Amino acid sequence: MNLKYFKNEEFDDKDLPGSWVNMDRKFVELCDLARSKCDFPWKITSGFRTQDTLNRLIAQGYKASPTSEHLDGKAIDVVATTDSQRFDIVSAAMEVGISRIGISTKGGFIHLGFGDRNNSKNANRIWTY
Repeated sequence: MNLKYFKNEEFDDKDLPGSWVNMDRKFVELCDLARSKCDFPWKITSGFRTQDTLNRLIAQGYKASPTSEHLDGKAIDVVATTDSQRFDIVSAAMEVGISRIGISTKGGFIHLGFGDRNNSKNANRIWTY
């Protein structure tokens, strides 16, 4: 992918280099567009996830959905450590059409999602972890 603000490998599952190819292209382009609306860099802590990675996170007690959007390449988690960063990331995401947003109150990140392959995830949702 040819992106302005991200390198392809930023979307990789950390255990599977090159897995960024599994990301949904339209979603990634929207993420790049949303990033352009913020005056600070975004650090992606999770992009594509393999089933093994998801299973490990769930076993470790993370609040990860068994039908995670990350499995379909339609989600990223972005570091957000201040109120203004959270506001800017959420505002930019919503402006470009990313409408599934999870805000971690303890982990310092924002989940941006675009649904799953089965369309079982409702759009226009904001939740907290």
